[in-house]
Amino acid sequence: LRQACRLECVQLVHIAIMRGRSGTEGCFSGLLRLRRRPDVLRVRSLSGSLTEDRNVRRQSFSDLFQALSDFRRRGVEVVSKRSGEDGQVQLKAACDLLEALLGGVATQLGSSAADCEISEVDGPWKSNEEVVRITVRFPQAFVGEVATLSKFYYDVKLQQEMHFALRLPPYEVKKEPLIITVSGLVFMALPEMAGLRQRIKDGLGGRLDQESALAWWQQHKDQEYPLKSSKFHRIYESCRFLMRQHRVDFFWSFLLGTDCAIQSLQFHADGKGSVRLSAEKAAPTSVEVAELEAMSAAHGRRMLAHNRQSAEKYAASSINFGAMLYGLDVKQAPANAEKVTKLLTAAKWWGPGEDGWKRYDKTWQCTDRKNAFGKTVAEQGRIIWRRQSNDGIVQEEELAPVAVLPGRSPTSWLGRLCCRRRAPVLLAAGEVQRSENGVVGLRPAAALLAEGF
Repeated sequence: LRQACRLECVQLVHIAIMRGRSGTEGCFSGLLRLRRRPDVLRVRSLSGSLTEDRNVRRQSFSDLFQALSDFRRRGVEVVSKRSGEDGQVQLKAACDLLEALLGGVATQLGSSAADCEISEVDGPWKSNEEVVRITVRFPQAFVGEVATLSKFYYDVKLQQEMHFALRLPPYEVKKEPLIITVSGLVFMALPEMAGLRQRIKDGLGGRLDQESALAWWQQHKDQEYPLKSSKFHRIYESCRFLMRQHRVDFFWSFLLGTDCAIQSLQFHADGKGSVRLSAEKAAPTSVEVAELEAMSAAHGRRMLAHNRQSAEKYAASSINFGAMLYGLDVKQAPANAEKVTKLLTAAKWWGPGEDGWKRYDKTWQCTDRKNAFGKTVAEQGRIIWRRQSNDGIVQEEELAPVAVLPGRSPTSWLGRLCCRRRAPVLLAAGEVQRSENGVVGLRPAAALLAEGF
């Protein structure tokens, strides 16, 4: 309430100056109004307009899951009033994504404590106005590492303070998307990519093209970017089964990567009962970043136009992320919302492999669980979360790794027959479990076997 009072004073002074009134008089009238109605704050609309006061009802939560549940409930009410039942599919997809992203951090790290607030604007609403917002303030920021086999260009960062707001839904959601505005969600290029890009440019005399850059990488990768310490090198090794041109395309996509801050998520009905997802990025922060983004966007559109169908099979996460950003530009359907949600869901089990580069990669087993015939019996997410300190250092968590069951080698004929990517018996031997006090443990392998693993 104190924070809202300070905001009210600043805004009323601004309005008073614009209208030629005394700033002091405006401040005191605002404080008196707050004192009379502390439950309903007369502040600016959530869309940021300073020209008109609106009634905004606020409710605080100390538990993240309660706040997410309340945001979903209020969203359902708004969509029902505006669009009827037609918009509920898109709203469900939006809320599922938020719960997977934010709730996954709480579940994996063992604490749902956060300073949360739900804000809702009283009607009548205006076109394109933000009507329900959830604000989440974590004790610190979080950085998520995506599973190597997803071949994803970024780490995922949740800022210490995040905002997600539902814009006023359209009357006909089958023709227009349902929009969630976003603040605090950043897809960060892998830490080594900026330095690698500069080293390649220096080594090539300042130029940067696909074939020359790849040749430099192949010559220097083992000595200067060893598998034990280089996430990008391990991702590159996971692409060895691809055709050469596809490897070149993936390498170029990573090399051009810059941080990508999301401003809005747009959920589209595809007319077949599922939901498609597009996104709007924040503006580039410098001329150099703008040039790299332009090159990356052109490359991403070209990959979608020529490789989307095949990439859906071997790199579903990456190609759907690209479709989320550029699909509409090339007149294709945006991303599959379920694929993006799965990408942003916290993993339940993980651990390194047994040989080669896999023994250095703690995300190797961060995949769906399959039985001996290659059928998925348990799905899971793709992210391992870490806390980030105030000085920007990502802290390693003391989380129990997943053990590996002895069994068939992933290169055996039966392993290849049952699962083209790896032997299913190596996926997990236990399931990460947490008690109420946050203690991490493993569910015994015998219990998993009894359930059909």
